[in-house]
Amino acid sequence: MAEVRNEYLHKHNLPAAFDLLMRRLLESEPADPFRFLIGELVHVERSRVQSAVRDPPPTSPTEERAVGEAAGSRLNSADTWDFPSLKGRHGAMAKVLTPAMYAILRHRRTPLGGSIDDAIQVGVDVREHTFTHGPGCVATDAGCFKTFRELFEPVVAKRHPRWAGSHPAEDLEVIDLVERAVFPEGSVLMSLVSVDRSCSGCAFPTIVGRGTRRLLHDAIVKAVASLPDEGEWLTPEEVERELAQCEDVGTGLLLPPLPLRSEYDHALRLRRDWPDNRGVWTAKAGGATVWSNIYEHLHCRVVSKGGDLYSPLKRLFGMLANLGETLKAIGLPFAHSAELGSMVSNLDNLGTSLTLIAQVHIPLLVCHQRFDQVLEKAGLTVVSEADLKEATYYGLRRGCGESAEHPTLSGAAAVADGGGVLWVKLVQKLGLTEAQAATAFMAGLHRLLELDGLLAKGQEIDIAIGLD
Repeated sequence: MAEVRNEYLHKHNLPAAFDLLMRRLLESEPADPFRFLIGELVHVERSRVQSAVRDPPPTSPTEERAVGEAAGSRLNSADTWDFPSLKGRHGAMAKVLTPAMYAILRHRRTPLGGSIDDAIQVGVDVREHTFTHGPGCVATDAGCFKTFRELFEPVVAKRHPRWAGSHPAEDLEVIDLVERAVFPEGSVLMSLVSVDRSCSGCAFPTIVGRGTRRLLHDAIVKAVASLPDEGEWLTPEEVERELAQCEDVGTGLLLPPLPLRSEYDHALRLRRDWPDNRGVWTAKAGGATVWSNIYEHLHCRVVSKGGDLYSPLKRLFGMLANLGETLKAIGLPFAHSAELGSMVSNLDNLGTSLTLIAQVHIPLLVCHQRFDQVLEKAGLTVVSEADLKEATYYGLRRGCGESAEHPTLSGAAAVADGGGVLWVKLVQKLGLTEAQAATAFMAGLHRLLELDGLLAKGQEIDIAIGLD
């Protein structure tokens, strides 16, 4: 009987297979070993089926042994016949990932079970526009940055060229901006400030399971209840109806672009179980929302009309601090590291994960031939109102991102209206604190208004902007 069992095991090459599984398990040390092993077995079965399709079935015992040896040789030599096609892809991932690197990373799993294919699939499936140099990959969880460091570190460096390998501690104090953040009437018409956070120990939306998503939503609902503002929760269907009836720009900017139908959202698998345990909290006083399980675990947004940017910033930072403390107290702290700051799935939002946008009126400067250069020196870029309302969180368009090749692709003249009104946003997020980001944004806005004022007086600005 023992001999029969031994023959069975060796016939199916099970001792070698289990040995390989154990070695990979010990190398990765995942938090959930059973999920990890299941994922590995699924990968092995997928590879076996693909190999059977590619190679004709053996017709004799000799040929069977030859095919088995060839398959083992391919596996042992890290053959990359299933390396993804990256032709026509312009994201940073496509420029960094090589067959040799893929061979090293394809068998690794993050502590929460994320694979390299989970991380890069969006960059494989979505053929980005020539002018769009996005990351091309996402983090499946906080462990991605360590498990797949060979890919993620160079991608982060490309997307954040000012990053020096570390990120300062969180700083949500904006008292120093009381005067600098209030602008003259008619110069700044509206502002949008937002921040993203994902929780440590939980898979990010790309691979998160139903149970974890429900746990997160329940926790966020409880945390929001501790905010000083009163509000109500809207389901995605209610948000969609609200957007369809909404004519006010400010209200429209508060709500997410639902439903998620873009090619990015499909590639990221964000519509799984839709709309189970997703929602948007809206403040009854208006101007503030909290999104749960939409693009990240948590997204806080404040929209304000007028030139006072201090009040919305203070409100946003207060909400973030309150929610962070409450979630940490129940065992769901925000994912954070000393190298990358806040860790979220969208690599463009690492660091502060803070978005600072303002609608400014600069009718003369926007027509200047060197306006794009002015924006770059001020650390700003422009974004169209259509993109603000409809662009997906991951589908970065021209002018919405930063890269080593194209620090700021603004195309300012294309998005400004006839009256010289346009939306500008801060580019840098990684390598500075939240308070420093706010300070840099205000300084950039003041610079734009100052130069527009000089042009109104009939003065040349080439020397003033250092471009003579």
